[in-house]
This record gives sequence, C-alpha cells and structure tokens, in this order.
Amino acid sequence: MEKNISVKDMARESWGDMAASPGMWLVLSASAIPFVFLLHFLIGGAATGLSLFLLLAGYAVCFCLHFLAWCVAVHSYASRRQAAEKISIRQAYRRTLSSSRPCVLTGLTWGALAVIVHMASQMVTVMLLSFLLSGVGEASRVIVSAVQYFYLAYVAADLVLVMLVLAPQALGLHGSRTVEEALRMSYRWVKERYGPGVKLFMVAELPVRTLMLVGFLLIPLLRIPGLMVGFYLAFLSLLEGTRTAFIAASFTRLYYHIMEEERRKKGKKRGGKKGGR
Repeated sequence: MEKNISVKDMARESWGDMAASPGMWLVLSASAIPFVFLLHFLIGGAATGLSLFLLLAGYAVCFCLHFLAWCVAVHSYASRRQAAEKISIRQAYRRTLSSSRPCVLTGLTWGALAVIVHMASQMVTVMLLSFLLSGVGEASRVIVSAVQYFYLAYVAADLVLVMLVLAPQALGLHGSRTVEEALRMSYRWVKERYGPGVKLFMVAELPVRTLMLVGFLLIPLLRIPGLMVGFYLAFLSLLEGTRTAFIAASFTRLYYHIMEEERRKKGKKRGGKKGGR
C-alpha cells in the first residue's frame, strides 16, 4: 500500500500549490498570530495550576482560528486538482462556512489535544535525556536541552498528531459532520499509511523548527525590545503559516490518493463478485 505513494513527488507538487497561492499562505500566517503569541510570549516555563488551564483553553481557542484557515486552505488546494474548478480564497472560505460548526468544534479539540500531546512528549523527552546525560557536563547539557526542545519533543509529538492531520480533509472534502467522525476517519486513513504520512509531516516540520531555533538565537541581537518582539512574532507566524500551508497541500494530495486507492479496491471487489456469479 505504501509503495504506491511517492512522498517526494507529493512534496514537490505541494510546494508548487503553495507557490501558486501566496495569498493563502499569508492568510494561514495571519491566523497563526494569536496562538503563537500565546505560546511564545504569554505562557512561559512549566505550565501549572491556572497557567495550565489558560494554556489549554487559550491555545484551543486561538488554534481554532488557525484551524478554520487550514480548512479554507484544504478547499483552495483541492480545487487545484480539478482544472475546471479553481476557486478563490473567498470561495474556499464560503465553502468552509457551510460546515463551520464541526470545523470549530474539531479545531477546539485539535488544539486541546495538541497541547496535551506536546506537554507529554516534552516530559518524556526531558526524562529520557536526563537519564542519558546524567554524567555529561553543564555546557553540554545546555546545548542538548535546546536541541531536545526544538527537535526531539516536537518530533515525538508529531508522531502522534500526524494521526489526526487529515481531519480538515475529512470535514471539507469527505463530508464528516462530527468531531468524532472527522478524527476517526483521519486516524484510519493515516494508520494504514503511517510511513508516508510521517515523512510528509517532517518535510515541513524539521526545516521550520530549525529556522525557529536560528531565530531564537539571532533575533535577540536586535537589542530593541519592542522591535524584537514584533520581528519574532511575525517570523514565527510566517513559519507556522508555511508549515500549515505545506501540510494542507500535501495531505490534500494524499487524501485524493487514498480515495483513488479505495475506489480501486471497491472496483476489484465488485469485479470479483461478478466473476464469482
């Protein structure tokens, strides 16, 4: 099943979809500003007590806005696979509004689950690294700590979240109308193609996290607090927008690959039944 999926081709074609619609990329980047600001500027250190509640509730609400833009992007990129029906961002937005309630509820659920998964992955990663680096010097600990935060913890979380990454396609293209149905369909589709799904997810994830790490180190050199905050917020939002745009484009292509694969399977079953008769 996985052999028929060319991750390299899908990735290349997805970058082409993004380049053909820079407006969609900007919309996704703008929608990422609230949750980026919350995560990187309002919530600091380990979340406990009230801050944990604010993180869960606040991130879910802020991410929901980004999720709606993600659903709009799915409609926009899906139309590019149908040469006779290319639609504008406004038309894609109207299509998303037709199923706004399940999209909002799924976005809230996705946001809350993302926080929980990221927190769990960070805890597990820190515990594992603490055990492995128990005899390492302090300077090395600092370096490894930065690496684990920007790479290992995110990657560990992505290995779980990738199972839900087709929820926008389930809502917008497949017609799912409940949170449970959208997440269940995404889980089933990705579970059967987990290898290609993870690879597509990482194509955007690793470069984005690398640039985030570079920005984290270089932007403070501006030494102008207000300007630094503005640059860093814009920088992170553009990166998140790029990441989501690629995920929306590439997994929309994967969705259509899955649909074609399932149609072929049904055709074979019907052919087998007729032959048996």
